[in-house]
Amino acid sequence: MISSQQSEAEIERQLRDLKKRYVSDRYIFVPGAEMAELLQHFGARPEDLQELQASGERLDTDPTLSFRRSRSSRYC
Repeated sequence: MISSQQSEAEIERQLRDLKKRYVSDRYIFVPGAEMAELLQHFGARPEDLQELQASGERLDTDPTLSFRRSRSSRYC
């Protein structure tokens, strides 16, 4: 987990670890709080994070699965 007290070296180590997991597993899950702290470290403002969070509420209905909302082209 990242804290606002972490040094640049610690942030770089965290990012290297995330990349290593991604290369190994071909996917990663970064918990929201951890991602928010990373984004804020690189300049995201609280209002940017609120906009990002709200963007999921504006997705189109996926015609292939009624419970899923998506903006990507997975439709057949």
